[in-house]
Amino acid sequence: MKRIIIALVLVLATVLSFTACNKKKENENANGDANGDGEVTACEHEMKYSLNEDKKGYTLTGIGSCDCEDVVIPASYKDLPVTAIGERAFFNCQTAKSVTIPKSVTQIWHRAFASCRSLERVIIPSSVTGMGFYVFMGCTSLESVTIPASVTYIGGDIFQMCGDGVTVNCEAKSQPKEWDPMWNKAGCTVNWGYTGE
Repeated sequence: MKRIIIALVLVLATVLSFTACNKKKENENANGDANGDGEVTACEHEMKYSLNEDKKGYTLTGIGSCDCEDVVIPASYKDLPVTAIGERAFFNCQTAKSVTIPKSVTQIWHRAFASCRSLERVIIPSSVTGMGFYVFMGCTSLESVTIPASVTYIGGDIFQMCGDGVTVNCEAKSQPKEWDPMWNKAGCTVNWGYTGE
């Protein structure tokens, strides 16, 4: 009788372990895998999304209680691309020092990184075509932002209250016509025609 009970306990433990592993895999598949290494970070599990109106992609709308220093936004969620960083998605995040944006993203909306006081650097991929206003407002540790030539629209005063030492590396040779005339009201240093050298 004792052996039967022990055998049942072992079978039950095996079944529970298998179920937990499958549940983890389901969550990983739902949340995407930003690094492509089969592992989903704690921050990725915290991220919130909304389905776009065209139902062909998702917008990152929030990062929950993510406390990672180097945040990597997944390129996909539920088998669809992450195409935008929503308004205030990173608002008041106090831990992120860098954010890696995937090439699936085409839009960065208003105040997306507002008040991220630890944020030091962001490289915007060449897939991005538009950025809203006040995108980096209050990012007091910001050192550099690289803006690709693909960005045809930028809203007003994207570096409001960022402090002095921000360098903006713009691949465009001069300010595009569709950029808001006050996009750099803060007077950050701008390197036009930036090639990465």
